[in-house]
Amino acid sequence: MTTLDLVSDLSWAEEIGGRRRAVMSNEAAAIAQAAGSAAAQVAVESADQAARSLQQRLMASGHGRPEIDRCPICFDLVELPMHKNSKVKACCMKRVCDGCDLAAAQRG
Repeated sequence: MTTLDLVSDLSWAEEIGGRRRAVMSNEAAAIAQAAGSAAAQVAVESADQAARSLQQRLMASGHGRPEIDRCPICFDLVELPMHKNSKVKACCMKRVCDGCDLAAAQRG
């Protein structure tokens, strides 16, 4: 049944309180309800698909560490926790890994 068939199934009831009220046949009402529930189901499925896609993108991103976690001398990542595995040099205010700090101390 098409939309035009649904419109032709509408019949006008008597005027009640100065207003006319549209009345649908039971078959037209059932088809309209089924079309509405199908559209709602498609909308819910679309929203679920978008949520899964967003979750997938969020879980796949953010695995890298920021540039500040790298030693400026050897460019290796400083192990976590950073405050135990690196030192801040007062001369340049940069965080240097313990290996580079040890090598600098040994060189003199």
